[in-house]
Amino acid sequence: MKLNSKILGIIILVVIFGGIALSSALGYWNTETSGGGGYGGGGETETEAESIRGRTTFQDLLDLGLAQEVIEQAIGGPMPEPSTLVKVYCEANGLDFEIVKEQLQTELDNLAPND
Repeated sequence: MKLNSKILGIIILVVIFGGIALSSALGYWNTETSGGGGYGGGGETETEAESIRGRTTFQDLLDLGLAQEVIEQAIGGPMPEPSTLVKVYCEANGLDFEIVKEQLQTELDNLAPND
């Protein structure tokens, strides 16, 4: 089978934009910056600026100052491997990610220093 340049160009575009659409649907594609350059330490000094998203891991929650007990209370069981995405854990265990996210976000907001 021979591919001419037009068909190959279309295939490349479909792969690129399909990958972006899939990444966006899974919560990995983010066009807004959190100021920290993604994972790892950034320059954030206020925890209230942090929000829980689909790409947030349990380790991220621990790094932000949430206690393991608080996390376990929100998910209703023992905390899994820290590198696990919270959203993936919720989906795998029949939990509503939005409800868990809201509980964790409330706890995270309570850690913020009072002005």
